[in-house]
Amino acid sequence: YSCVIVKDGKWGAPKRTEDGSDGGWDGLVGDILAGKGDVIVAPLDHTLKRSTVVDFCFSFAMLGYKMVIRRPSSQAYTWTSYTREFDSVVWPVVLLFLVGAAFLFYLTGFSPSEVAHFTLGDAFLMTFGSLCNQSTYLKVNSGAARVVMIIIYITNTLFFVHYTCFLISNLTVSSESPPFRNLQGALDDGSYYMGYMKSSSIDAAFQFAPSGIYHKAWQEMVEPIHHTLSPNDALGIQRALEDRYVQMIDETHFLSTYGHNCDLLMLSPTYLKVPTTFAVPKGSPLRRIIDY
Repeated sequence: YSCVIVKDGKWGAPKRTEDGSDGGWDGLVGDILAGKGDVIVAPLDHTLKRSTVVDFCFSFAMLGYKMVIRRPSSQAYTWTSYTREFDSVVWPVVLLFLVGAAFLFYLTGFSPSEVAHFTLGDAFLMTFGSLCNQSTYLKVNSGAARVVMIIIYITNTLFFVHYTCFLISNLTVSSESPPFRNLQGALDDGSYYMGYMKSSSIDAAFQFAPSGIYHKAWQEMVEPIHHTLSPNDALGIQRALEDRYVQMIDETHFLSTYGHNCDLLMLSPTYLKVPTTFAVPKGSPLRRIIDY
């Protein structure tokens, strides 16, 4: 007998054509269908689509796929720790408060009780200074001006307390919580792409998913970069270490090959659990021999 390594290095998945017609199979499955071998001696995932073109032998293992990302670190937030306290909604609110409060304080200057009328610039400087925990040189006499000034200082004190409390805790406690914990969380995050071994069983599972979370993940996270996927996990793992990228990988393979890498984080949920075994052409008598 002779052993041959598949030339394209792929496991075998249906080929997609531009017009949507059947494009055959690539990888190990494609070679078996082309008569280049009598048996696939490899842990081939037993999937429904593959079972329509080849016969699988008795399964000897179960595989499950995990999501792997770069382990989060507080170092990633070193330069943004001073602005993370306020999200995109709070900044316009603070700006609106500064402008509105300054204009309201400016209007109180027209009160007959005020000896000296202060300008709009003086009012804005006083409001902004209070946000920076500074006092003011302005002297007010009217009750309206004093009420507005007290409101401004109390509001800015609340801003200051919120900012410093969050900042102190953020700089003191190192948080390594993952940005998401499952596939749905990755979809909700919206800033990550996802990949896996090209032409593997999960490639077909995502591509041909009619609906549901796999179909949505294919459209939003996989399809835009599908042409860049590699037929091996090494490049995908490297990409996960360098970018906002999720590598879907066989759990056993990850633990045995990359489990020592402390920069990687494997999320808990297991997806697409399938049996794995050898495969032969349809109707081949070798199946009974191998099973026996």
